[in-house]
Amino acid sequence: MEQKKDILKKIIKEKAVLKGDFVLSSGQKSNIYIDIKMVSGEGEFLDIVSDIICDIAQKIGLYNFAGVELGGVPLVAAAVMKMHQKGFKSQGIIVRKNPKDYGTSKIIEGPKLTKVILLEDVITTGKTTLNAIEKLKENGIETQGVIAVIDRGGGQKVKEQGIFFEKIFSLDEIID
Repeated sequence: MEQKKDILKKIIKEKAVLKGDFVLSSGQKSNIYIDIKMVSGEGEFLDIVSDIICDIAQKIGLYNFAGVELGGVPLVAAAVMKMHQKGFKSQGIIVRKNPKDYGTSKIIEGPKLTKVILLEDVITTGKTTLNAIEKLKENGIETQGVIAVIDRGGGQKVKEQGIFFEKIFSLDEIID
């Protein structure tokens, strides 16, 4: 797994690390922005990140995933496909930030699930993640774990809620 992480780290560092003046989703200012969406459409990135996610999921013993729109969508699709390729039954759902104002107006899109692992591209303060966990709970879905590609520090807030949390990389590991 370390070799996979090294390749993944190289992809992220080369293509998804931006330097400048940025405002993060939390409202915090930063001179570094990790834009996973710059690589989340690439086959090599998705192949490797889904391998790592699935290895972690196997430790938890759960193979259903949820992701917050937009960054979580490719992660969920890749993880579900990878679990299927490994011979596990796996499904995924998407948590909308806001309900649609047309059609079914659902906040959760996808099949009916009761337990999931929430996938995050980047977690900063944990606010978006905890909000998604609450939306899942309100819809009868228990979040048994959170896996983040990059943790800028908010993973601690998830752990404080008694929820399993694992990061693939910390911010420091990416910008070293």
